Amino acid sequence: MIVTKRVLLLAGVTCVLVACGNASGPVGPRPNPPDAGALPCAVELALETSCRECHTNPPRLGAPMPMLTRADLLASAVTQPSRRVYELVGERIRDDALPMPPGGRELLEVHRAVLTEWARAGAPAAGAGDLCADAGVGDGGAGDAGDAGVP
Repeated sequence: MIVTKRVLLLAGVTCVLVACGNASGPVGPRPNPPDAGALPCAVELALETSCRECHTNPPRLGAPMPMLTRADLLASAVTQPSRRVYELVGERIRDDALPMPPGGRELLEVHRAVLTEWARAGAPAAGAGDLCADAGVGDGGAGDAGDAGVP
């Protein structure tokens, strides 16, 4: 009986130690990776320069949706709910019949290329070192293109 109590005590202490983890590791739930859902800086700059005059929150001048965050671009499109906003962005910026941006405003070819390739790639989140803040542009937040100009 004494051996059984010692085994149970040892098993209990082991469980407590394993459950607590080591002192150098994180305690509690693990945080999400920093900026896991952020837009890559080149995409952020293209949207800020060419799209957010209308695609802000709330949208202005007839735009159907905001395009401030990656979540906005991954959402179902208002005009075609079976498709994602980023898919339509990739098409509309090359559409001569319904061009974006509208009204004769020009989209720089470098921005068109960035947005097209990002949409073709499935709208990936920014990787390590690919945030505007990493490039020294503002704080990297939505709508903050700073003074970096063209990527």
